[in-house]
Formats: sequence, C-alpha cells, structure tokens
Amino acid sequence: MNVDGCERFIEIGNLVFIQYNRDASGALTPLPKKHVDTGSGLERIAAALQSIETGKILGNYEIDLFQTIIKKLRLPQRNSAMAARTAKIRRATFLIARLRITRAR
Repeated sequence: MNVDGCERFIEIGNLVFIQYNRDASGALTPLPKKHVDTGSGLERIAAALQSIETGKILGNYEIDLFQTIIKKLRLPQRNSAMAARTAKIRRATFLIARLRITRAR
C-alpha cells in the first residue's frame, strides 16, 4: 500500500485468519477455536472518514482523537536536557500506543 508516496489507495481493513499459536520455539499448534479478524479498527475508519472531510490522506496518528491525546501528553520543554527527555517520553508513548493497537487487532 502507498508505495513510493502513492496515495491513490488506503487500507482501511484486512483479513487475518487466526488459526495457530506459535510457542517460544517457533512451533505452531492449532487453536481450539479459529476465527477471522477484520483488522479494521476505529482509528482506520476515523482516518478514512477524516481524510475525505479534509481532502488530505491522514495517518492513524493524525486523526483528531489521537491528536487530542498526543497534545495532552506533551510536556513543557525548559532546557535542552529536558527537551531530550521529553522526546524520549514521546517516543515511548508512541511505541506503547502502537503496540497496544497492533495487539488489539
């Protein structure tokens, strides 16, 4: 999707067939109950709808819901040491949010 900056298509969902559990050694064990996940979360649908409204393709973290949260998490920068620490906190927060969204799918 969106190879080389092409914004002609946007993925708002995908099908994930959940049928195995992979253990620490890498072996696959069939799950007792298999299912299909659409991979279409609130953030993808909101990004698609807000992209139509704004006329600009928005990423998941550019939607109004996430921007409100991201702005609330920003800390004041007093000096360069504080700015570096703040940048690390922002990056960690971003990674945690991304991990939670990925695991929720």
